[in-house]
Amino acid sequence: MGKRPLFDFEDPRLNGKVDKADFEAILQIAVLCVAKSSKGRPTIEVVFEELDKVCMDTETKMVHIYLLHSNYRVCLQTNVH
Repeated sequence: MGKRPLFDFEDPRLNGKVDKADFEAILQIAVLCVAKSSKGRPTIEVVFEELDKVCMDTETKMVHIYLLHSNYRVCLQTNVH
């Protein structure tokens, strides 16, 4: 994000619990939306498409984490005698 570190833009109440790749993607979209020239700004359709990609990526990561934790719990339960 240019010269400033990414964490300068994070909400401190999140205590650093931010997916850096998704957060950077959202900031990139925001930067495009405030371009000086309207020619440099994306259409609302493009903004929604890009935000949807980020959202889908986050959901996919959450499902993987859930499955990993679920599989771990199942392994623990089956190994308990």
